Amino acid sequence: MLDFSLREETYDSMPVIGSAIVNAKKYVNSDNKSLRAYNEWYKYKGKPHYFKCYYVFEELFSRELARVFELKCVDFFLGYNESVDNIGIFSKNFRSFDKNYYFYNSFFEEIGEKKPFDIVELYSFLKSDERFKKLLKIYSLIAFDYFSGQTDRVNCNVVIEEENGNFSLSPLTDNGSLLFHEDYIYQSVFGDLCLNKKIDSFDYEFTLYALKRIALLYNNFVKCLDVDIKSLIKLTCDKYGLLLSDYNTKRIINSFDVRKKEIEKGLVLCKKK
Repeated sequence: MLDFSLREETYDSMPVIGSAIVNAKKYVNSDNKSLRAYNEWYKYKGKPHYFKCYYVFEELFSRELARVFELKCVDFFLGYNESVDNIGIFSKNFRSFDKNYYFYNSFFEEIGEKKPFDIVELYSFLKSDERFKKLLKIYSLIAFDYFSGQTDRVNCNVVIEEENGNFSLSPLTDNGSLLFHEDYIYQSVFGDLCLNKKIDSFDYEFTLYALKRIALLYNNFVKCLDVDIKSLIKLTCDKYGLLLSDYNTKRIINSFDVRKKEIEKGLVLCKKK
């Protein structure tokens, strides 16, 4: 976890949430497969909010980065949880009664289809039915995850919502598990990707193949090259009133620079092949 501090060390300007644990099932359908009633749910202004006091900066930074890829994340605000005597972030439950929600794997079970083997097959599947058109945002998500080094894009962290027979991605949650080092392979519910041949030659060749076959994925990877990480860090700190050490600021920037070089090299190779 990165070290950070608040510009104001008092709780005066922060919402204070008490120790009353919310029975989350009161707010969502009890048979909803995409809800897990953790004991970190709290009531604030009559609505359930989830609290976490770890990966705070990473979660807030990821939310701002996701905007570059036009991905929606849950809304966050800093607050003081008096039941655990800690400052952290609260996120409002995004689920509503008029929609159905499914984890990624259970989505295919629900529609009676076999889950595609890989992201190339998935692309053809989503393109084949108008109901799934909005789910093509998955390729923005894959680029975002690869660029930021997400390590927790597991089945339960990809929620698909259904409204009037159409499907789309729900707002993203749990985006704080970033991996800031060079030896990285993107492992998620969508499959493994890698743009460093020394780490895994098979996944490296498949990633180049996928980038060549799927223009939408290629274009989202191109977006990574134009992201000003330094400005994004400043935006995050200014927006939420945080301070980040110079050491970690440089470490984040350097890590993204390494990732950019990998991505740029891979995109060039796609054009040559």
